[in-house]
Amino acid sequence: MQDQQHPQYTIQTVGDFLKVPEDRLAACLEEFKTFLEQSRAFMEMANTLADILEADKSQNAVQAYVWIDDGEKNVTIRISPNDA
Repeated sequence: MQDQQHPQYTIQTVGDFLKVPEDRLAACLEEFKTFLEQSRAFMEMANTLADILEADKSQNAVQAYVWIDDGEKNVTIRISPNDA
């Protein structure tokens, strides 16, 4: 879902953080830290479930972080199959 009212930045590499305006970088990094904590917890749960189901864990991966500069400090994690 794209937010038309607020700038958004897709972070796939460390260099992508350079696209975030310098005066907004602290806010982006604060939310990124929360995203990492929640992603780590989710990955642990997904890997545990894969162990129980004897499923392939190699597809469990975080692909990108999209930061929406809206000042709301919300984090949403979307789960989709690799072909989506």
